[in-house]
Amino acid sequence: MTFTPTFNQLDALRVIVDYWRQLDRAPTRAELAHELDIGKSGAQRLVDGLEQRGWFERRQPGQQRDLRPVPAAFEIREPQEVVRMKHGDPGPKPKFKWLSVDTLVVDERYQRSITKHGRSLIQKIVAEFRWSKFTPVTVAGPDKIGDYAVVDGQHRVEAARQHPDIEKIPCWVVPETEVAGQADTFLGINKDRQAVTRVGRFWAELARGDETAVAIKGVCDRAGVAISRTGTGRQKPLHTIAVAAIGKAIKLGEEQTIRALSCLVRGQAECENAFRSQSILALVRMFGLHGDRLVDDRIVAFLEDMDLDSEIENARGIKEFFGGKTEDALLAILIRAYNKNLRADNRLPDFRP
Repeated sequence: MTFTPTFNQLDALRVIVDYWRQLDRAPTRAELAHELDIGKSGAQRLVDGLEQRGWFERRQPGQQRDLRPVPAAFEIREPQEVVRMKHGDPGPKPKFKWLSVDTLVVDERYQRSITKHGRSLIQKIVAEFRWSKFTPVTVAGPDKIGDYAVVDGQHRVEAARQHPDIEKIPCWVVPETEVAGQADTFLGINKDRQAVTRVGRFWAELARGDETAVAIKGVCDRAGVAISRTGTGRQKPLHTIAVAAIGKAIKLGEEQTIRALSCLVRGQAECENAFRSQSILALVRMFGLHGDRLVDDRIVAFLEDMDLDSEIENARGIKEFFGGKTEDALLAILIRAYNKNLRADNRLPDFRP
């Protein structure tokens, strides 16, 4: 039985096979070393490795010239046939065009909103505008009315609009006219950039029909929670950017996630920043552990009186002192709040993070 040789062993085996074909003998160790441009000891190690893998017929110790490869060695294909590098389909080539800024549009179904930092960046680009510093933007289209969707370079486009001397800018035009294709291109360019927030990627994934993003949006819609476009700062009442946490919660159970979010909607309807990852995951786990015993109205009642911001800070303090996760510490706090003033037979077991 033979075992697959390494790339270096394969090179050595080809040299040995060629010697047998042309000279009807194996090369000496010095000849093999010369052919491979390595030292004699290196050549010997390759031979020993090939022999251990079963690529030579049995020989007497020290008989290098009688080192005859097994028949399978004579059937080895050329290197370009043995190793084929994997490669992706590059697709159609983009075209370079100078386009009027009036024809460039931003599709908010997958593009990020311009933040306060983004507006400052636009002002800086306008103030220091130089063509030598301007990188062509990536756009998709045109659509039926001749507009192009901005895929990458939203801030540069907006800066060009605000500059009084700029009418057209250089663009790479990719032939994507469907929203899903544009969103896919957006993700391909931006997913590894630090500036793209998780919620920004979510909207792009949703636009291209990503299964997880669609599930997250569906759960939020059913519970009455809005997913924000901007991924920074405190969130308005009934808004969230915790899409990663909701995706994680759905894996624990879609119905218990909807139930947890619905309780937050009822109990924290007027509170900013209520739908943070810690509060969502803690409530979802609470329903996962005790769903049949929980009374939703009781959860809503204690949530109405709870300052979640303060309780999350308390949970972080517990985590720092005892270890574990913030959401586990918050879960213990929520269970204590649920048990308050309950008879012993209705109380939930204490949870220790």
